[in-house]
Amino acid sequence: MGFLSSAFFWGGLVVLVGLSIILNSLGVRIPLVRIAIGLFFIWLGVSFIVGGFRRTIERRVAATGPHEYNAVFGSTVFDLTGIRPGDKDERVEVNAIFGQARVIVDLNTPVRVEGSAAFGQIRFPDAGSVSFGDRVYDTPRYRGGEPALVIKAAAVFGQVVVEGVRSLPRTDTVPEPGS
Repeated sequence: MGFLSSAFFWGGLVVLVGLSIILNSLGVRIPLVRIAIGLFFIWLGVSFIVGGFRRTIERRVAATGPHEYNAVFGSTVFDLTGIRPGDKDERVEVNAIFGQARVIVDLNTPVRVEGSAAFGQIRFPDAGSVSFGDRVYDTPRYRGGEPALVIKAAAVFGQVVVEGVRSLPRTDTVPEPGS
């Protein structure tokens, strides 16, 4: 249930309107609208601090191509291990705005992460991070000028966590039954 459809919101609004009518009839001028707006922002800030917006279910997305992915007011896992560069760079944009985006990459694939954060955080597989500004991270397999998976990560009042995993070598053979 959203805040605007909660009994707390509507009950508080009715109480403030009634209190305003009574106080105005007594000649008392109190800026109740400004107080209500201030209380709303205090509630919003406390919700951010204690994780009030983390009630959303974490979504998991298996990405298969160059796209733009966003995590807004929630938590999303973007699995990019299936993307392999071909003749040219494969480009993916991941944005976290008031949310968290976990990006999983295959460390056996050449990957470059171009991170940009403003009032947010981007964490890289080498345990480095950036909270305000830009940083570039390259996996050990990345070679400048060769095709790679290029991830442009942006965090605005949110967090992007890039995690590296090593995939197992792929085998296309299936064992015979009974062998």
